[in-house]
Parts: sequence; structure tokens; C-alpha cells
Amino acid sequence: MFNYFDILSSLSRRQKLLFGFLAAVVCEVIYGFSFYFTKTAIETVSTIDLLAWRFTVASLMLLVFWKAGIAKVQFPKENRLSILLLGLFYPFGYFICETAGLRLTTTSEAAMSLAGIPVVAILLSSI
Repeated sequence: MFNYFDILSSLSRRQKLLFGFLAAVVCEVIYGFSFYFTKTAIETVSTIDLLAWRFTVASLMLLVFWKAGIAKVQFPKENRLSILLLGLFYPFGYFICETAGLRLTTTSEAAMSLAGIPVVAILLSSI
């Protein structure tokens, strides 16, 4: 089976830093394009329909990865209720508000607002 940690352990410190930087850039590009794709999609479907498809596809992909042994999913019994509640309420709290907000504003304005969250968090943590 393919193991990323075996590959990373053979890299030098400089290569690991470069790999981490490139991984972060790719992650942010995907995240940024998700705003564009969401904005484009909500012009033709409702917020709830879009989120239903989004989470259905994500769940099916996770199921495939889990069954193939790529993703190992284990839920300790004492955390199952917390995980279930988080799984139910997080999508409603965040994704519905994000998608509804994108319907009311431009993609660049939404991205700028989200980019400011870490700055505000740092400022508030110093109080």
C-alpha cells in the first residue's frame, strides 16, 4: 500500500519545506476555486440542492476511500455523540451561511472577508 510518510521521511529538510509550501499553495488554489464554482453553481440551483450534492459526493468518496483502505476511520465510543452532532450542525452553520452569502455578494468580496478571519482571530486573541 502507498504510504506518504515513507516518502516524506526520505526527503531532506529543505525538500520537506518545499513540499509543504507547494501542498499549501495547491490547497489554497483549490479552496479559492471552490468560491468560483459555488458562485457559478448557485446561479442555477438552490443553496440546499448544491449542498446536498456536495455532501453526497464527499460522503461517497470517503466511503470508497474507506473501503479501499486508503482512509482509516475510527470513532471512539466516547466521542461518537460529539462527532455526530458536529457532523450534523457544522454543515448547516457554516456551509449554508457561506453559500447564501455568496449568493448575495461577489466571489472576490467573499474571499477578502474570509482572508481577514485569521487577522481578526489574532487580534482578538491578544485581548
